[in-house]
Amino acid sequence: MFNFLRHMRHILLNQGKTNRYLKYAIGEIVLVVIGILIALQINNWSDQRKYDERMQSFLKNIQKDLKTDIENSQENLKLISDYINLHKSFLTTTDYSTYSTDSLEKLLDTRYFRFETNHTTFDKITNSGITQISNDETLSDKIYNYYNTLLQRTELMNSWDLNSSRSKAEFIFSDETNFEIDIRNFGKENPQNIPMVLDSITNRKRMLDVLTKIQVRNELKIDLYRKSRIKEYFENREDTIKNLISDIEMVLETY
Repeated sequence: MFNFLRHMRHILLNQGKTNRYLKYAIGEIVLVVIGILIALQINNWSDQRKYDERMQSFLKNIQKDLKTDIENSQENLKLISDYINLHKSFLTTTDYSTYSTDSLEKLLDTRYFRFETNHTTFDKITNSGITQISNDETLSDKIYNYYNTLLQRTELMNSWDLNSSRSKAEFIFSDETNFEIDIRNFGKENPQNIPMVLDSITNRKRMLDVLTKIQVRNELKIDLYRKSRIKEYFENREDTIKNLISDIEMVLETY
């Protein structure tokens, strides 16, 4: 096409037909411009397709990370619910005859519950210098809020439980502690089959003596309050995660 136009321009120029020559020259320029625009459009479309595929991959992987967070959260929420129920039951009764030694040991348990956040994909995104994960600005803001603001709050809750549980341990297992624990009741194996020195009746009585002290009851109340707040926070967090997974799914359907 361009060779033909160029040939026609030469003929017209030689024949002195300037006006027609200009028309062909302009036509050639227009075709060149159209060709460039088409090439740019194809290139832009290709770049956009690659960008969309990358964003889809990121969003799908974030979904997987969020589902992992829910699975870990649900396991911890079940354990913390049992923990709360046992403490509440003990603190609201004066009849301790129904409590086994195992249950008393669990009341003396100073465990803390750590809720993990899987931010593997988000870290890859931020390390790539990407500031907007989705064309949907609202969704992008929600994701950044989850992995920044909400993650900070999650770590604060984890630290609160860890530090307070350590304080509880220092308080209960002081130099005055005169009861014996069986590590099997803390969810661990006892491969050495370590024997108990105290007989079960004496040990149970000593545990009750400790647990019914005003100072220890207060410690249990504080622990109950803390665990209840933590449970409430992570239940709300789980709802946030579920909504975020749903929002991501809706956006993925638009690609």
